[in-house]
Parts: sequence; C-alpha cells; structure tokens
Amino acid sequence: RPRIEANLAIARLRRGDLDVGARLEGAAAYCRENSERHHLARCLEGLAELALARGDAARALACADELLALVEPVGARELAQRARAARDRAMRLAR
Repeated sequence: RPRIEANLAIARLRRGDLDVGARLEGAAAYCRENSERHHLARCLEGLAELALARGDAARALACADELLALVEPVGARELAQRARAARDRAMRLAR
C-alpha cells in the first residue's frame, strides 16, 4: 500500500498538484515503522521531487541523501542514479 500511495502522489505531483506531502510523509512513516526499505525508497524519491517543485533545496537534498544512503549499499543503481540527479538539482537550486 505505501508504494501505491507514493506512486499516486508522484503522479499527482507531476500533474502539478503540490498538495501531496501528507500522503508521501504518511507512506514514508509507515515504511519506516514496518521496515519496508524498498517502498521507502519510492517515498523518498517522491519527497525529494516534491521539495524540488516547492523550491525547498534543503529538504530535497536531505531526502535525496537519505535515498542514496538507503539504496547505494544494496546496489540499486537506477535508484542511486535518481537520488544523485535529485541531489544535483537541489544543489543547483540552492545556489
């Protein structure tokens, strides 16, 4: 369910709806409480994207860093690449 929540929130976000933070935060909290690391990665990806859309470079960087720390040790290259891309965008936004 948290992955579905995250996917729905990300889809809404990409349609311009920035009011998806509570849904993403709730899904991420559930994943943390239940040790669902794979699904947490999708939530963090969405939270980073939302922060970027809102112009919150610090929050985007924090989410991207957490995502990278989560996926890099297990060799999830595609997710790690997306985390690095979000970090790069956040760093450019912060300038």
